[in-house]
Amino acid sequence: EIRNCDWSSDVCSSDLEMPHYPGGEAVLMKQLSVNTKFPKLCQKYKAAAKVKVEFIVEKDGNVSDVGIQSYQVLDNPNGKDFNKLSGAEQTQVRSQIRTLFEQEGIRVVSTLGKWTPGKIRGEATRVHYTVPIVFRLH
Repeated sequence: EIRNCDWSSDVCSSDLEMPHYPGGEAVLMKQLSVNTKFPKLCQKYKAAAKVKVEFIVEKDGNVSDVGIQSYQVLDNPNGKDFNKLSGAEQTQVRSQIRTLFEQEGIRVVSTLGKWTPGKIRGEATRVHYTVPIVFRLH
């Protein structure tokens, strides 16, 4: 059985002791920030997005089943290079940008390493977890 938890809304089963990333939530978010690489094509077109990455923290603390829960455009691609493209090319670039952001979200979450697993009444349990990753140039 998998227990659910959405990091952004703290919706969890009432008996669930949440999994913990070594060092806590602040370290988790720093790890995601430091290790996330902004895809070059996305930089070129000044795109920005928020990707919610979902995964399972297994009973042994390993991360599995990493995937995308949602994708939100924060800044549409723009700039003179983008504006020179035809409508069909712009659509293709938007699709490529989404794919790149999603792939990078999956990659960085997959590298997180072991967690302290979630527990119910002292027994380790699998927990569905979601983290947001914001891709925005500063």
